[in-house]
Amino acid sequence: MPDAEYRALPGLSGTGIVKLLNSPAIYRDSVDEPSEPGEAQRRGTVIHAAVLGSDMPTEFTDRWATLSGEASKKWARDCDERGVLPALSVWPVEAMVAALAASAEASEVLAEGHSELTVTWEREGVPMKGRIDRLTNRVVDLKTISTRGDDMLTACNKAIGSYGTHAQLMHYSSGVDAVTGAVAALAPVLVYVESEFPHRVAVIELSETDMAQGYEMCLEAYRRYADCTEADNWPAMSPEGVTTSHIPAWAARSWDRALGKI
Repeated sequence: MPDAEYRALPGLSGTGIVKLLNSPAIYRDSVDEPSEPGEAQRRGTVIHAAVLGSDMPTEFTDRWATLSGEASKKWARDCDERGVLPALSVWPVEAMVAALAASAEASEVLAEGHSELTVTWEREGVPMKGRIDRLTNRVVDLKTISTRGDDMLTACNKAIGSYGTHAQLMHYSSGVDAVTGAVAALAPVLVYVESEFPHRVAVIELSETDMAQGYEMCLEAYRRYADCTEADNWPAMSPEGVTTSHIPAWAARSWDRALGKI
């Protein structure tokens, strides 16, 4: 199923779960007024196609270094209309694919299975949908990541927490369970490949703790989706009352260092 056709399907998606938990209003706006794919998202789509396979051909161009200009964005939109994947020649697609192929762990979890699999189901009358990168005996999700030179595992785990990826994967697992009636034999796994040199690869299996929290996030999102749909009310969920500041620990340490305290 083409990506545009999948996006047009009704139902709560994996990425929608995170938006809904943050603010139903943000989720509703993203559905009613979907944003144009950014450069990182388009690059990730090209990597997915190269690794997982795609019915859509990829069109490379060396006319631009980024997709930030209006001319390059217009070309990308034209590619969308022609049914091809836009790609910039400066993107290290071959190097990233080669890095994944050279990783024994990544090659093992990305072995034979169903790619870009669309699943739709209902939960207590609420429509759900998911697009699974690879389904073997577990749900496998392929991600690109920009570490900016940081430790690879630290960057990946930070991304999982920041983007609520564990909830997305448990949503997909719930879909597989609902459609097939069988729970995946193994825990969901993420395959990360670094966008910049040296294109490090990390394979991360969700822990039992993260799976439990991810599933709990799904259940709460399902409840909110049903309630908001029934009431046709999608609140912004602004903080109530006057709150007290809580500077993150890393920021406090940074300022203490600047003050010569540490």
